[in-house]
Amino acid sequence: MTQRAIAANKFNDFMSLEIDDLTRLKDEIRLKFHLAGMEGRSTWRDLEKQLEQIEERFGYEGDHAVETTRQIAAEVRTAAREFKAFLALEMRARMPRR
Repeated sequence: MTQRAIAANKFNDFMSLEIDDLTRLKDEIRLKFHLAGMEGRSTWRDLEKQLEQIEERFGYEGDHAVETTRQIAAEVRTAAREFKAFLALEMRARMPRR
């Protein structure tokens, strides 16, 4: 196996893990989404577009885009985690107080 093939395999493995992590976050958020208010819905639409763009870019860009893709994935992951935390607060705020 050539060095290029090895590097390509490592890149594909890395990107598969990144995409899997982002997809898992997206799925977790979707489960809680119906409880969010209008602000949450708007934020989710923007975040979902970013997630879809990363999924598409993975299919189009090759191993030369590793660092750019890694940076974008990290930014979207942070935004997704922040949104997930927002949803948790929204859920707590909507729960009846005892």
